[in-house]
Formats: sequence, structure tokens, C-alpha cells
Amino acid sequence: MKRWFVLLGTFLALFGLWPTLAHGQDPVTLNKSDYYVTVLQDGRLRVKYELTFTDHEGGRDRIRELPALESSHSLIEAYGAGPDGRFQVTLQPTGAPNVYSAVLAERTKPSGQYAITIRYTIDRSVFDPTTIDGEEYRVIAWASGEWELPIEVLAATFVLPIELPAEVSKPEQVTDDLVNRAGVKVGDLSTFDRWVYFPTPDEATGKNWLSIYIEQRNVPSRGKIEPPFYLRASVIPVTRETAIPLRPTPTSRAIPVSAGWSTAAITLLFC
Repeated sequence: MKRWFVLLGTFLALFGLWPTLAHGQDPVTLNKSDYYVTVLQDGRLRVKYELTFTDHEGGRDRIRELPALESSHSLIEAYGAGPDGRFQVTLQPTGAPNVYSAVLAERTKPSGQYAITIRYTIDRSVFDPTTIDGEEYRVIAWASGEWELPIEVLAATFVLPIELPAEVSKPEQVTDDLVNRAGVKVGDLSTFDRWVYFPTPDEATGKNWLSIYIEQRNVPSRGKIEPPFYLRASVIPVTRETAIPLRPTPTSRAIPVSAGWSTAAITLLFC
């Protein structure tokens, strides 16, 4: 009987370790890192960022370090969602420039999948000047945040300040010829698994805006998206070299930000 209990205990111990072993000993799997970016005509960005992850261990109440935000930004709100519904997320400064920790109002459960959403604005133009075939263009100087863990899906959607014809309301109507006539040029797309053009309707104005969906899969540690697209200077007249600071985007609700503390190395970000 004693031997049977020893064998049972050994089995349960091995079974308990199985989720960690099955996922390469990473306690957390980053399922998707997703950006929804509205590009304004003055080169600023409105960003909704969503991180979806699975916690194989549970019991966590924070993400110690999020990827650094741009130096000129305004936080709007943050919240989370999990198996038990929506919960509050508080961003705390870590002491490193533009780096926050995300404190969760509820602890994670073993094998639970969670989504953390952060809405913020970038309050200066992110575009640099360039010339293509003698015409002035703007190249976007923006990249997604980097994580120390691999990511299953890294995606970004860009809603551009380029109005499409009223009759263009379906993705299949956004042809390469239409994109070319809109003045959008792209660089090397070989590293992307998906690069799709589509219209985004604006219910307030009834207009349709040209948009781009970008996706990379099985992204390694510290991988990032750097979208190689160019817009005419007539679309984005302001660049990062503009001397006069742009006014921050007004926000209706501020995110709770309290004084934080220094954190461990980013490799411990989910500890």
C-alpha cells in the first residue's frame, strides 16, 4: 500500500509539471500581440494595444514590464478580460523611461487565457521625410514593442487618413491599382505572413478609410513589426523634424497611474 501511494504521488507530480514541459518550460505563452492604429493627418497615432496570453501556472497579479511606449504619449485607459470577465488594470511606472508594469485587479488562474488592453496616443508625428521618384513622401518610423518571449501571432492594423471612393466598401474592392492611385508605396514584404488592404467605415462621417492589416506568425523573442509603407506628403504634411510640439490628443478618461518601483530584468516580466 505504501508503495502504491509513492507511485501515485510521483504520477501526480509529473502530471503537474506537464503544462510547463509541454510549453518549453515557459510559464506563459504569448498568443497574440495586436495593435489597432489610427493614423491622424498630423502624423500622430491613436493606438489600441491588446496582449492575449495563456498563464500555465496561475497566481500572477501583474506583468512586471510592458514594452516601452513612445517618449511622447498619453495614456487613456487599461483593462483586462479573462475566464471570469473584465477586470481593472493599473499601469505603474517602473522607473525606466516610458516603461510601465501592469497590475491586475485579479490573479490569473492555471491554464487561463487573458487579454490586456491598453489605449494610448502618440502625441508627435511618427513620420520621416523621404523622396520617391522625385516626389515628397513620408515613411512611418514606428515599430511594435518587443517581448522576451516568442509570440504566436504579431499583428497590426493601420487606418490611414486616405478616403476611398464611396462605392468601395468591401475588401475585394481595394485593388492594387486603387492603392497605387492613393499614393501608398511599400518596401519589402517578404517577412510578413499577411499584408491585406481593406476599407474601414467611419459611422460618424459615412466615409471609408484605406486600411492595412499586417501579420507575422511564430515570432521569435524580441521580434517586432516595422511596417514599410510610405504616404504622400500631401497626406501627412508633418514629420518628426517639426520643431513646434504638437498638442496631445484630448482624452475623456485618464488611466490610474501610481508611483511604482524598480523591477527585475525583463526576462522576469511575468514572474
